[in-house]
Amino acid sequence: MNTAVRVVTNERFSSTVPNFLNFKKPRLVNITLIVALVLSAFSIIYIKDLNRRLFIQFQSQQAVHDKLYEDWGKLLLEQSTWSTHARVQKVAENRLNMAMPGSKEVVLLRLHKKQG
Repeated sequence: MNTAVRVVTNERFSSTVPNFLNFKKPRLVNITLIVALVLSAFSIIYIKDLNRRLFIQFQSQQAVHDKLYEDWGKLLLEQSTWSTHARVQKVAENRLNMAMPGSKEVVLLRLHKKQG
């Protein structure tokens, strides 16, 4: 009698539940694992693509950094060239009509310390 009741009960409930929702436990575990596998595969693909894009962006920023560093070196060299004593003296003589004072034109001043 138990077997007959089980067969009738299973047939009655299985007719109300569609076949694709009537999962047995091992089949549900397999489907869950397949879904997890597919999701992890897509996440790996996404992360690798993101990593590749960020690395390309990093390389372009590194190239910009290198170019700016090179320009900085050139500007430092140019600054040192423009500020040499010979160049400053030449500009002072030509543009500002300045001249080096002779030894008779130089006056030395001495400061007297206050005693107190």
